[in-house]
Amino acid sequence: MSESKPEKLPESSSLSSTSQDVVGPTAQPPAAALAAAESGGIGTVWVGGKKVNALWSINENRNSWIGVAGVGWLKLANNSDSAIVALTVLGANAKLTQGTVSYRQESDNMIHEIYVW
Repeated sequence: MSESKPEKLPESSSLSSTSQDVVGPTAQPPAAALAAAESGGIGTVWVGGKKVNALWSINENRNSWIGVAGVGWLKLANNSDSAIVALTVLGANAKLTQGTVSYRQESDNMIHEIYVW
């Protein structure tokens, strides 16, 4: 079974519909980060001062994503059922309250830890 991914967020912040269909994540990492990732140079990274602006999940085991403002879609760690549920709840709280988040992203490009302020 192939794993689903979230669809692309609209470019504008308005809720008006456009004639173009939205199909996948829009944000791309900076070129330097891509080069480092391809060479295996990125390990654990702490990112702070961000806002969660979108949530996405589907009826598949351990497949939940959050949209981080200025970053794009990031998958939540899927190493256990309790981890994915806890991270999803924290992401939902961060989106609802628009609290500032700090998160730990590992070399697998997934979020493994979130703090919501």
